[in-house]
Amino acid sequence: MPLRLVGLVFSVCITITLLADPGDTPRPLDGGDRSEELRDHLIKGFELKRSGQTERWQAFLRTFVMPKPAEWFQHVFGEETGRRLSTAFARKVDGIAEAVDRRCQVPPKGELSIRITRIQVDNQEGNRFERSIVTAMCSKESLYRAEGWSESEGSWLFLDGIVYANGGFRLPDVLREAMAPVDRCAERLAQIEVYLALFESKFARYPIDFSEIQRPDMLTEERVLRCTAQDDAADGFQYFYPFLESSTPPTAIVAWDKTPHPGNVRNVLTFAGKVDLMAEEDFEKALALQRKSSVEGLKKELAKNQEWSVSVREKSPPRELRRSVLVSLLRSCEGEADK
Repeated sequence: MPLRLVGLVFSVCITITLLADPGDTPRPLDGGDRSEELRDHLIKGFELKRSGQTERWQAFLRTFVMPKPAEWFQHVFGEETGRRLSTAFARKVDGIAEAVDRRCQVPPKGELSIRITRIQVDNQEGNRFERSIVTAMCSKESLYRAEGWSESEGSWLFLDGIVYANGGFRLPDVLREAMAPVDRCAERLAQIEVYLALFESKFARYPIDFSEIQRPDMLTEERVLRCTAQDDAADGFQYFYPFLESSTPPTAIVAWDKTPHPGNVRNVLTFAGKVDLMAEEDFEKALALQRKSSVEGLKKELAKNQEWSVSVREKSPPRELRRSVLVSLLRSCEGEADK
């Protein structure tokens, strides 16, 4: 290649490099596991604190503050939730370095043993809060949790909700606020599960709809059936009558958020009594499959319903009411089966 051409290519490359500002847009995680990098980063920082290098330690703490937070939050959580979180972050940003400092009681001597847990949307690591966060992310990032333990000090470090963004490890210390409405609805579904179990224990069958658990001796607070994602709308949850009673598969979806939460996720209650969080796409697939597989069973139940009776009258819902619920459920399931 002629020397002048080489020089031209080199100058163009330099120009492009100079024009590109890596801070203009939030850079998401590159997909790799940065657990070891985070561990090394923390150990180097903690050695600063241990050796009494106060100014450098304070500078280290400030690296956890998210640069350009509005762009990052909206990129990761979507425009609406991102705006809300960046506003909350602006109120807390001055205290983030102090929050990290409080959670790091570095032992005065001995080896610094740190365990890093990486939480992703497709693995089973993490607690409910952490799994909820990664599920709610529009761009699927990783969360990291750092824990330290020593024989002399016991637990000396707990930092959760760490992300890698804009070339460094950050602590966007408002992630719990992202999931607050989701968590409140999850708590309400857990309460609903208790009332479903109480009803089954008392009447030896499952309620055909939520109205049956609204009794003076059971569910008396209407707010339990409201969903915070809909500004506490009265009919916040939907119900799939477990018409097979005790033969219902434990993973069958029994109740769920009527509308998706920010982050396009829904809480679901399974027949086994577990409340979990599902991405909207996964939820729709699971419910569609459940409806398709329920068609034949519903037809059989409708045929049985003509002679359906229970020895104790109170334990039996009106036959026509049960039939209307079964017919309605069958129609929705057949509609799914025809797709």
